Amino acid sequence: MALALPTTMIEVPEGQEWIIDMVTNILAEVLASIVEQERQTIRRRQREGIDVAKKRGKKFGRHRKWVEKAFGMEYQ
Repeated sequence: MALALPTTMIEVPEGQEWIIDMVTNILAEVLASIVEQERQTIRRRQREGIDVAKKRGKKFGRHRKWVEKAFGMEYQ
């Protein structure tokens, strides 16, 4: 995966291109940290919503399908 970070506009003296690499790495780490924090917030809010819905009696998951008791016997 490639990131288009705004470090391409930085001008550095010849021989010090490592500065651009360092800034790019720092920006990537900061963005990754922000994304991780946001994901944790989303999961926490989702869990809170699920807990509230369960307290109200909301059923989760797939509906059970009715199957005749003799169904398995016909295929043995």
